[in-house]
Amino acid sequence: MALPLIVYLYSTSGRRAKVLSVGMALLCLYGIVLTQSRGGFLALVVVGGLIIWRSSMSKSAKWSMVAVGVVVFGILAGTAWKERIRTMWDPQTEYDQTAGGRTDLWKSSLVLLAKRPWGVGIDNFVTAEGLSHGGFGKWSAPHNSFFQIGVELGVVGLAIFIRLLARTLRSLRLIKMSIKPPKLPIVMRRLSERQPRASAREMDESGHLYQLAESLEMTLWGFIIAGFFLSQAYSGMLYIMLALGIVITRLAKLPDVSTKLLWRRTPKVAFNAARTQ
Repeated sequence: MALPLIVYLYSTSGRRAKVLSVGMALLCLYGIVLTQSRGGFLALVVVGGLIIWRSSMSKSAKWSMVAVGVVVFGILAGTAWKERIRTMWDPQTEYDQTAGGRTDLWKSSLVLLAKRPWGVGIDNFVTAEGLSHGGFGKWSAPHNSFFQIGVELGVVGLAIFIRLLARTLRSLRLIKMSIKPPKLPIVMRRLSERQPRASAREMDESGHLYQLAESLEMTLWGFIIAGFFLSQAYSGMLYIMLALGIVITRLAKLPDVSTKLLWRRTPKVAFNAARTQ
């Protein structure tokens, strides 16, 4: 989740901050290696792919990131990490075949959700899961943020949680579309300068708001992937990212002048010129 924000820092800062951000990225990558988390590795693959595909960094910077990843995971990772990751497509034991016992836990989560659709209460999943098999054996955490919310807060809580994530992702996508609209001809740019308020794109000439929205979107996708294997429904970092999404949404809406509104106020001749452009 931190890597897209580090990329944002790298793209919008001076030399010293760039060096610092490279160091932070190395620490994050090596931290993922030390955890030997297969879910964390899957999230890294998704987020890394999004960074390479959608980031506004230069091609040389992207190739540098790929090289750093090869060094960290190809050389520094070690044999133990590689063997553990290999069990994702070549499981050796029943433990590996059930994703570390997760599939059994998820089945139990569905049963608990069906029996108690209004939830068992915050932080009560382990207790409910343990009592579901008579209190014998291991009392396990959900190892899935969505089942964690569903069992503890019920169907309504799960619906709100999913909607919160989906609505934030949608808002970030709309922000990027509004800040980076199709190129307009010079006549429309001059007309926009006569408006009493600037557009979101004009407020963001440096591109910082656009890049931050893109980084937050990738960060949330990182949570969704990793959160499917970890009990992180109440993670402070998630809600900080959601709060930042609200902040930049408000910043993008401050001018209250969208691209569509600008076109509506533009003479028909200029609008047709914009379409042909």
